[in-house]
Amino acid sequence: MKLNQKSIAILVVVILFGGVFVSDTLGLWKTESSKVPVKIQTGEFVGEADPADIRGSYTLSDIANAFPISVEVLAEAFFIEENAAEFQLKRLEETYASEDDFELGTSSVRLFVARYTGLPYERTGEEALFPHTIDFLVKEGKLTLEEAEQIPIMESEIPIVYENENTVEEEHVEPLVKGNTTVADLFGLGLSEEEIVSVIGDYDSKGDLVRDVCNSNEVAFSKAKLTLQDLVEK
Repeated sequence: MKLNQKSIAILVVVILFGGVFVSDTLGLWKTESSKVPVKIQTGEFVGEADPADIRGSYTLSDIANAFPISVEVLAEAFFIEENAAEFQLKRLEETYASEDDFELGTSSVRLFVARYTGLPYERTGEEALFPHTIDFLVKEGKLTLEEAEQIPIMESEIPIVYENENTVEEEHVEPLVKGNTTVADLFGLGLSEEEIVSVIGDYDSKGDLVRDVCNSNEVAFSKAKLTLQDLVEK
């Protein structure tokens, strides 16, 4: 069969737009500007947005539009206080650059969104979270203690102040009470046993991690840290 120029032109258009239509239907068609994650293709959650496709160029607002999670929850999880909706994830990596084998950045947001929403996500092992974020997921029943212990901790309690797309003001202050602080360390910081027990509850040994004592006594570690910090600084 011979095709004339008009037939060839029509055939090209059909192939081009047909391919786009099929790709869009399957959730495979996307552009960078759309900021829409690809859909999960198999399993129980087929058709849902895939947390693994969250990109550094996404804002918190983009994520809230794609997943059942609010900007407010994301902002609190990652200490973003101003203009949170327009905050791009890549700024986390710029702010919390680490020489360790873990990072607090886009992959951390992927992990948090997946655990918060119950969507599947295969960890790379590099995703760090803030202590209060891990504590929140545990308290909400979205993360087991065993899983929590495997997540690297990024120690910082200082909020990111985001003024505009070109300016990030940041300040890091080393917290006195960290994820690896023991009860003995608290005594070393000058706290009395009465003060310690009043905040974290009873403990078995001075070698116990404060975080473990909090978990066993159903005390929010994030709040306990701040209370202990205040007591130390008095």
